[in-house]
Order: sequence, then C-alpha cells, then structure tokens
Amino acid sequence: MSPNSDPDQSHLTTNTVSPNSTILTVEPCSGTTFPTDQLPHMDITEFQLNPDQRIWTGPFTFIHAADPQFGLIEKYFLKLDNPKWDEEIRLSKKAIEMINAMTPKPKFLLIGGDMLDTRPGTDEERETREAQYVDFIQTFLELDREIKIICVCGTYVN
Repeated sequence: MSPNSDPDQSHLTTNTVSPNSTILTVEPCSGTTFPTDQLPHMDITEFQLNPDQRIWTGPFTFIHAADPQFGLIEKYFLKLDNPKWDEEIRLSKKAIEMINAMTPKPKFLLIGGDMLDTRPGTDEERETREAQYVDFIQTFLELDREIKIICVCGTYVN
C-alpha cells in the first residue's frame, strides 16, 4: 500500500498462515464515504502501518454485521409516506450494546452492505441522506473506541 493511500478507502483481508498466526492485509478500494474525523473508530491506520497489528498471533474475535440501511424498514416494509429510521437506530444501538459487552473484546466490527437507504439524487434525497448519515455516525460513536469499524459499502456508496 502506498504511504499516501487514504486508510478510509480500504478493504480488509485475512490469511491464516498457521494455527496461531493470521496476517491482516488492508488494501485501498473506492466507495467508503465515512471519514475518520467524524467517526474515529474508522481510523485503521494502526492495522495498516504497525507491524505488530498486521500479524496477529493467537485467537481473536471480530464481528461481521450487515446492512444497517438506515431508512429501509419504514420505507419498504411499513410503506410509510414519510419514512424515518428510528427502528434501525434502535436495532444498531442494541447490537452496539451487545458488542461493547463482549469478552474478549472484538478487534474490529466489519459492517457490510448498505449503510444508508437513500441514494444521492435530488436535493430532497440529499437532505434525507445527510440526515441518515448524521444519525449513522452518531449511533456508531457509541461503540467502544478500542473496537475499530470497517465499512465495506454495498450498492449505495456514492
């Protein structure tokens, strides 16, 4: 990885090289739109640059979550005219509460799929997307700061 690569624009792969050793590789990719200045958990520079964090010996735990998609439930399942995303926030906070209570503490939370429901588009859609984005950031700030967040965005990334 080049030293000038943005650590937020990356994806993570692991390779078990022996029963007690796993190599962590973080490589650049496009599409991630959640900057580390707003959600510090996403700063995975240490995984990229610190040799002690690139090879983990012994067991470790991580969480793979998918599709928090703030805005999905009321829009598609309940088919409300003016959908909100309170239920997605509640469910995400419950998951965060459970993750924060885990022992041993997970090394990272990998979130795959759609983070938000609204695509960029019209001005009205942009306003809704911005509100979903702010709520996503505020919600995931509740995750223990020692647990890194890695978002591997789905179809709604721009």
